[in-house]
Amino acid sequence: MSTVVLQNIEKRYGEHIAVSDFNLSIGQGELVALLGPSGCGKTTTLRMVAGFVDATAGSITFGDRDVTLLAPYHRNTGMVFQSYALFPHLNVAENVAFGLRRRGVSRADIEKRVAVALDRVRLGALKDRMPKNLSGGQQQRVALARALVIEPDVLLLDEPLSNLDAKLREEMRVEIRQIQQSLGLTTIFVTHDQEEALSVADRLVVMNVGRIEQIGTPFELYEKPGTEFVATFIGGANILKGRSEGAVFVLADGTRLPLAGGDKPCSVLGIRPERITITAGRAAALGADTCSLVGKIAVRTYLGAVVEYIVTLASGETLRVREQGRGSAHDLPKPGDAVTLTWPAAASIRL
Repeated sequence: MSTVVLQNIEKRYGEHIAVSDFNLSIGQGELVALLGPSGCGKTTTLRMVAGFVDATAGSITFGDRDVTLLAPYHRNTGMVFQSYALFPHLNVAENVAFGLRRRGVSRADIEKRVAVALDRVRLGALKDRMPKNLSGGQQQRVALARALVIEPDVLLLDEPLSNLDAKLREEMRVEIRQIQQSLGLTTIFVTHDQEEALSVADRLVVMNVGRIEQIGTPFELYEKPGTEFVATFIGGANILKGRSEGAVFVLADGTRLPLAGGDKPCSVLGIRPERITITAGRAAALGADTCSLVGKIAVRTYLGAVVEYIVTLASGETLRVREQGRGSAHDLPKPGDAVTLTWPAAASIRL
């Protein structure tokens, strides 16, 4: 186990800058998720930590070791790939033992450590099975056991759950988190799935076009996004543009919305879909600290526990609203209905 520090990391491919000005310190035993859309540089960053890609500039240290120029096999990282990368001609136990054999560990120690690793991921009974005879979740566990058995200083996970179905993905992210915490492993987890990142990480690093947009805890990034990109990428905030005038935000069409939370000037407001209340027709008299907009429902999507609406405003802009499901479908506003959207001024995020 080790701390990890990436300082002024950059990666160029000719004129293309894949990662730029990347600075991050990870504490011992901390799980940090690199989160962002495809092509943002998160996997490139992970592969630089692993040593599979050389950094163009900057330094990488594990504890007091500078590993920037070290080959992957000298860094002692355990990596789980998106495709799992199991050897098809080796059984489960042999796959898990592969890294230990490469390190010259004795046969007796290999058997003990493989048994412990497989028990940790609940696959001890399948040690003789071939990869082709395993489910996706079982293959993922084998890949995780192979990464853990070498007792890595840093565990690296590259989209490890992307090939699993939704239910299994949810189960496996809980298991990975429990194992990581029980072993106190310093871990970097790459994903494009914001729900996945929020559920497993101590801190998130949101990336966009090769740069860090914001670093923070799940709560900080959801409740206090620092940029419009972070607000929309994590939680899908609605965006309203205009200008602030003291304690009022003025939209392009002249609509005035009350502001709360200081006098920071802004030209963008973010509103989380679940913070908006949707009411059929015109709302009753509203308080001075309540924001209100009128529109018509364009789309209604029933998702069981929640119902999502796309509401078109008079300006032509659309807002997404998410509310808890009601007892009867007859109570739900339907497409074409005129509605009023309200939310507390304190729920607006200044961006």
